[in-house]
Amino acid sequence: MIRADACFLQRQRLPQQPFGRDMVAPRFGLFDSLHDRPEIVDIRHRHRSIVNGHTMGAHAMTMNADDRLELFFSQSLDGFFFMMIDEPVVWDGSIDKERVLDYVFEHQRVTKVNDAMLAQYGATRESFLGTTPKDLFRHDLAHGRRVWREFFDRGRLHVETDERRVDGAPIRIEGDYLCFYDEAGRITGHFGIQRDVTERERASRALRQYNRRLQVLHDIHLDILGTRSPQHIAEATLRHLQELIPCRRASVAVFDLPRGTGTIIASWAAGETEGEGQSVDGAVVPIEAFGVREELQAGLVGSLRSLGTQHHLTDTLAASGSPTMHVPLLADDDLIGVLNVTSSDEQPFDGRSTEIAQEVASTLAVAIRQARLGERVERYANELEDRVIARTADLERSENRLAAILNALPDLVFVVNGEGRYVEILTSREDLLYRTAEEMKGQRFHDILPAPIADAHLRLVQQTIDTRTTQTLEYSLRVLAGERWFEGRTGLLNVLVDGHPAVAFMARDVTDRKRAEELESQNIYLREEISVERSYGEVVANHQPCARCSRRSGWWRIPSPPCSCSVKPEPGKS
Repeated sequence: MIRADACFLQRQRLPQQPFGRDMVAPRFGLFDSLHDRPEIVDIRHRHRSIVNGHTMGAHAMTMNADDRLELFFSQSLDGFFFMMIDEPVVWDGSIDKERVLDYVFEHQRVTKVNDAMLAQYGATRESFLGTTPKDLFRHDLAHGRRVWREFFDRGRLHVETDERRVDGAPIRIEGDYLCFYDEAGRITGHFGIQRDVTERERASRALRQYNRRLQVLHDIHLDILGTRSPQHIAEATLRHLQELIPCRRASVAVFDLPRGTGTIIASWAAGETEGEGQSVDGAVVPIEAFGVREELQAGLVGSLRSLGTQHHLTDTLAASGSPTMHVPLLADDDLIGVLNVTSSDEQPFDGRSTEIAQEVASTLAVAIRQARLGERVERYANELEDRVIARTADLERSENRLAAILNALPDLVFVVNGEGRYVEILTSREDLLYRTAEEMKGQRFHDILPAPIADAHLRLVQQTIDTRTTQTLEYSLRVLAGERWFEGRTGLLNVLVDGHPAVAFMARDVTDRKRAEELESQNIYLREEISVERSYGEVVANHQPCARCSRRSGWWRIPSPPCSCSVKPEPGKS
């Protein structure tokens, strides 16, 4: 193939002679690298000689030039051709150019063409020779006339044109063309070099389409990221779908597989105003209306199925019998729903449209699944928050009730574990504690209480755990409020505290009861002594040891039965 080097092109210009006018085009093309080749020079001189009526020189020179020209034509991979007009035409401001073009399109003919040019059009030499501009642009005469007019105006043209092969197949042609002029400045024809750039144009068009496809998919992703609900995600996708696939209508349905139904969550139709085409249809349709469930689960694109007459979906998806495809929405093999697309014409969707629809459906499926999971998480979070609020309110009410009960009860309540450690201390009478609650919490009996009382407490707790029955204990202890008698009662809790059994230990202040009991015992003793005719003074005087052992913080304790230090009876008396 003949290639043009940039530096080489810049050093060359086609002279205005023998053409008699400025033919320098704004860009250099296929001709620039060939301008000084002997074959091109020979073409120019042979044409000038023919136009002026002159003959060539020696016969040997003519044969040599013909051989070079034929060799040049036959070896080139680019198409070369001549098109000559039956009669030269004037092309300037003094004539009606449209009428001249009418003549040229009927009377300018291909007079010489090489094999590369014939291969471009898929024609034979016999059928292609004599071809006119009207024949070349029969598919679009207006376009051909515009090209020819611009070419004649400039005298030289580099252009890409849409043309047709002999079999009607479209081809894209890139060519450089030069006008031939006679001595009077009339156009006699032109010479052209051209190549078939159909594949290059097809690749360029495919690249542009792919770039556009990526841009639209990017826009879809951005819109999806800005939405949260499956409905809004589907609406955002449908807004961009027609930019990727020529379609008349589209909708998205999500499936309820256990029930075997699909619900339309968004739809779009061409020509509807903003909002109308994106309204939620809400129709519930059997999954079989979109295809066989097993095929959809396998990712196969289905065709239109009967949707029944009970809803306008029949009109939406099957209007005018246009082909409709149902693209399954699959996310990690989970069938989420289906994307329904109705063609904008009567032609079925091609492979490219199906591929794009599947790509959009894949993105849509993942987004809808994530949105549904997000909705579910949000719903669970709201339910959990409501439960926490309700539970907190219940706990507050329970705490308030418990606080009211504790304030009403004079008892001390301790929660202790098996090793006698205070876990909780509940009381409204801290003056009855041996130490403050802060000091006692987390400590063991033996860390706080006197050893004998600590031993008795620990023994009581362990018996409660072992026997799982209530145990009782009476003990006296000097607390913050002074010397007090307590009745301890235990009960095994039905819950583990820090993984270990725990016991509720309730201590009730029974000091007043003890005082009453001891006063009663003292009265009984006094009545018994007086009944044997002894004076009160004698009874008291004779019972001093007992009085000393019984005195506690200003009050008397008379044991029952009497202690061993009781006064013995006098001799002779019973």
